Amino acid sequence: MTGAILLAIMLSVALSAVVCVMFRRFDKDQKTLEKLKRYADMRQEEFDKYFRGRADELTVLKSDLDTTQVKASATVRALKQEQEQFEQDAKDLSKPIEAVARIEEQLSAYDKVIRNLMQM
Repeated sequence: MTGAILLAIMLSVALSAVVCVMFRRFDKDQKTLEKLKRYADMRQEEFDKYFRGRADELTVLKSDLDTTQVKASATVRALKQEQEQFEQDAKDLSKPIEAVARIEEQLSAYDKVIRNLMQM
């Protein structure tokens, strides 16, 4: 009977050891999973931070591009206005040039008349 009690005690000690080893492995797996989760969370946070930074940079670049586009549009409008003004000034300048040409023609005609009179 003492042998049976001794066998029962040894069997329960062995069973307890197996249960302890299994809990320890399960606990190790849990710690590994927790470490893996912390690592994944850290990497996710780094990615989020990186992409937020890139989004901010793109927002700034978009703003700069919009500003440049507005300036370019204003410059094109001003250039068109200057061109129209130049064309108008050129048209206005052609009238005095034509008048000078007519005066030159009249002077030439008067010069011929005076030469004819002087030859007489």
